[in-house]
Amino acid sequence: MATLLGSYAFLEKQIQETVGKICIQFCRKCRSKCCREEICRESVESSFLSSLVEQQEIRYDPQKGWISPLGCRLSYGRPPVCYEFFCEGISKSEMFQAANIRKIAHEFVSVGNKARGKTHLICIDNLDLLSATKMDKMISKIKGMAVKLANPGFHSKP
Repeated sequence: MATLLGSYAFLEKQIQETVGKICIQFCRKCRSKCCREEICRESVESSFLSSLVEQQEIRYDPQKGWISPLGCRLSYGRPPVCYEFFCEGISKSEMFQAANIRKIAHEFVSVGNKARGKTHLICIDNLDLLSATKMDKMISKIKGMAVKLANPGFHSKP
């Protein structure tokens, strides 16, 4: 389990770096924040995500969630919806489209698909119930994606 958590956190930090470079210029200027505490809450309600959050030694704010004046305070352990939603301004930007962020986000979220039956990784309360084969498969996907992210060609649309 520790290997899965570590690999997942490493990949998520890489994705944050990639996404952050593009989104920050839009989010800094934005006056109507799209993030809400209800979205953040999943990171403390999910056993898997809360395990990642605990490593960061930051406190959850019941009114604001992880939101700060500079954006999300989490380096990793964010709910999948955080990687699936991009405002219209970001989505339509040439930088966003050229960087292939939607593909990156989709692949990242799909890492946890069907972790146990049809259940996504973040919905599993006891990770010890995951088979060794499933764990290996997810870790392999994570490592493969980390290699892709390190390749500048991955960030370009085909």
